[in-house]
This record gives sequence, C-alpha cells and structure tokens, in this order.
Amino acid sequence: MSIKNQDVWVLKSAKVLMERYHYSLIDVRSPSKEIWLSNTERPDFQVVRLSASTGFMPGMESDRIRRIYKAISTFFNRQMELLDVRFDIEEEATENEEDIVHITVTPQGSLFQPFLEAFPDVQTELMASEDPQQEYNRLQLELQKLRDLTVKKTKTQLAKEQPWATYTFFAICALMTLVVNLLGSKYDVYSASIFLGAYYKTFIVVGGEYWRFLTAGFIHIDFWHFLMNGIALLNIGLTMEKIYGWKKYSSIMIVSIIVGCMFVFIGQGNTLTVGISGGLYGCLGALLIYSIETNIISQPAIRTQLLRIFAINLLINFLPNVSWLGHMGGFVAGVMMALMFSTSAKWKQLRLNTMIAFAVMLLAFVPMTLRWGNQTPLYAGTDTVVLQIATDYGLTDYADSMRVKLNAYYTKVGN
Repeated sequence: MSIKNQDVWVLKSAKVLMERYHYSLIDVRSPSKEIWLSNTERPDFQVVRLSASTGFMPGMESDRIRRIYKAISTFFNRQMELLDVRFDIEEEATENEEDIVHITVTPQGSLFQPFLEAFPDVQTELMASEDPQQEYNRLQLELQKLRDLTVKKTKTQLAKEQPWATYTFFAICALMTLVVNLLGSKYDVYSASIFLGAYYKTFIVVGGEYWRFLTAGFIHIDFWHFLMNGIALLNIGLTMEKIYGWKKYSSIMIVSIIVGCMFVFIGQGNTLTVGISGGLYGCLGALLIYSIETNIISQPAIRTQLLRIFAINLLINFLPNVSWLGHMGGFVAGVMMALMFSTSAKWKQLRLNTMIAFAVMLLAFVPMTLRWGNQTPLYAGTDTVVLQIATDYGLTDYADSMRVKLNAYYTKVGN
C-alpha cells in the first residue's frame, strides 16, 4: 500500500481532534484510509469523517457514508451533524446535503471556512512530509494509544455513572433480611431485628441508642416486605440517583429515614418499626419537587404517572401495621432536602427559608426525642431475648449494662 501525504493528513487531523477537541474514534469497519470520530457535546459537527482516497466510486461512496451516518445517529438516538472532510492534492470542492457537509481540503489552498472555524488547530498540521510512510506508521501508533486511553476513560466514566448507592442500599437490605431470619430461626425474628438495629423505643430511651433512627431503615423482618421495598427502591432509587447524583441522593435517603423515625418516636408508643419506606417516601417528596422545579410535571404523561404513584403510596398508609408517621416524616424530609438542593434562581428565597425551617425542625426534635414520652406498651419479655442474643454473641458487657438500665427504667415507669 502506497502512503501519500493526504493519508498522513487524515491521521494528523484525527489526532488533533482527539487531543484538542475531545473527539472519540468510532469503529465502523471502514477502509484503512478513512476515520470516523464523534463528540456529542459539540453544538456543531458531532460526527466527523476524515478520508483520503477510499477506492469507492463517488456515487457508491456517498451512499455508504449516508448509511454509516444514519447508523451512528440511531446509535446515539439523536440527530447529528456530519462533517465529511476529504483530503486530496487536487482542487478544493464543497457539497452540502441535509445534516451533512462534504468538503475536499488541499493544504496548498485555503481551508474551507467552516472547517477552519470549527477546528483552527488542524491547519498548522497539514504540511507535506518528507517520508509519508514513516510518518503514517508513527501516527498510527499514537492514535492507537489515544484510542486505548479513550476506552479506559469511557469504562471509568461508565463505572462512575452506575447507580452504586442504590445497589448498595439494596444489598444492605437484602443482607440484613437474610441475617434477621437466620438469627430469628434460633430465637425469634422480632428480637433478632431489635438486636440488629430495628427501631425500638425502649432501647433508644434507656440506652441512648439513637443510631436506630438510621439502622431501622435497612432492617426488614420478612422477605415479602423486603421484596416490595426492594422493587420500589430499584425503581425510584435509580431515577433519583441519576437526577441528583449519588451524594445528594444518599443524603436524601438517609435523612428521610432518620426524620421518619423521629416522627414515629415523637408520635407513637413503643412500636417495633423496620423498613426503608421512610427513605422511599423521602425520594417521592424529592421527585415531586424536582418535577415542579423543572416543569416536567406540566407534561400530561409525567403528571399522570406521578399521580398514580402518589395514589398507590397514599393507600398503602391505610394498610395494617404500616407506620404512616414514618412515611409522612420521610416525605417531609425529602421535600425539604429537594428544596435545599434546588438550583432555580427563582427559588433562592424559598431555598433559604427551607434551610431555616429545616434547622428549626431539627432543633425542635432534639428536646422532644430526649423526652421519654409515650412508652406503652412495654415488652420486658422481648428485652430479655434481645439481651440473651447479645450475651450469646459475646456482647456480655453491653447486655449487663442494658439489663441494669432496663431494671431501673421498668421500676421507675412501674411506679
């Protein structure tokens, strides 16, 4: 194969576009003297084809380019503008089609103006080489290195974009459900869930175990409860993590679980509460605010879907053994977190007011959660089993300390 200067210009231009204009190579099984590149972030020329002589007849080549271009647009699921640059030593030529600009560039002449405006750094690279073959071989190696680097960066970016937070929450819930039931087969699932971190007011009040406000969200007693919450988590969690990113999404989930348990602590007696529902309702609240902020709620299909989701979740609150206070607390927290995370300039004052309101709410909760409040009914028998589990698994000091505190507590409330 005889290498000419125009073949070298193809590789030089591709190298400049990749290094300085953030283009990536597209593998389209094209001839060796043809290179396709893409940059979907550009406002113009999202696809660029660079070529010398490909050996195709003009009509056949035009049809082939059109087919490849349509395939690339279909792959990216968007209409894209193609710049077809042909390097030659003959005359310059220009031909326009819909969404495609065909130009022939000769370094001896002036560069076609749109090409020069889009990629000014290319012009200095188009010079005749003393040894085209050697230059061509060198550039091929450099392009391969750039391609390998691009592939590596793409894989890294795809890994970062995976909803790892949602998968982590799901995995923790699945693991804890399994452990609760394995431990419950030896004792009972309720005592096992308390030992592993379920919300249990007596232990929070007596032992100061406020960490249960968070850990309760990842405890599920039966597999059906976990399955329902797990499906909901994978549905709304994937959406929320994509919208807010894993950090903001995780904070919405965690704060909503905690605030939901705070609502239960203040408003209910000594109930056993488990499940990630508070966090899910927080995500629903945040999704509602996001839909209003971005105005996607004005779209009939989106609005109908949201109404259906909220109607179903509203009805769930009327089912037996469902902590509606935990759901409400989670929803309120999610709404407030989303308002604080909003970026709309119109919501600047609302964002500030929400921050103040959120701080006041938490400050009000602290003294309320430090009070004993409504403690009935009491489960002294359950307490005994939980402490027995702790003793059996080597937490003797903890069990002995809690036993003393519980005896004093029951004596006090009994009087």
